[in-house]
Amino acid sequence: MSDTYADLTETVFPDAIDIMVHMSDMNSANKSLMDQYYAYINAGNFTSAQQLLTDNPTLDAMIFNAAKFNKSIDMSIAQERWLRDGIKPYMANTFANKGAYNSGTTYYQGNVVSYNGDDFICNVSSSVGVSPLPILQLLIGQLLRLRVFKALAVLV
Repeated sequence: MSDTYADLTETVFPDAIDIMVHMSDMNSANKSLMDQYYAYINAGNFTSAQQLLTDNPTLDAMIFNAAKFNKSIDMSIAQERWLRDGIKPYMANTFANKGAYNSGTTYYQGNVVSYNGDDFICNVSSSVGVSPLPILQLLIGQLLRLRVFKALAVLV
């Protein structure tokens, strides 16, 4: 259970990273185990069905059950909350728009300035008198210039 999101009992995120089992498909090598599992289920022998899964981890990775589904849901909700409650405030507190670039001003890491029609972010601990260079670019089919401040305005 997550300490941060105590109501999400099937995830540990964001306090730790969840471990998920990689699912696999049934094949001819494990069909007889799957047949045995479903024979137990159909007979109402759930204890033996569970023991078969415990004894055969590869079989367990072929069954998508409520527990795995609920864990996936809780993980998704935790990530959504973390993005909403963690990232947005972080971005708002990390980046500060300082307006038009001025060569006499000292800029600090995270400061955003406008220069020659583009927006730039300072990526060093402090700078003064250094003209901004385009440092952020986004690749979507082709290389496009990313206007940092406008992109941050969408997040904040």
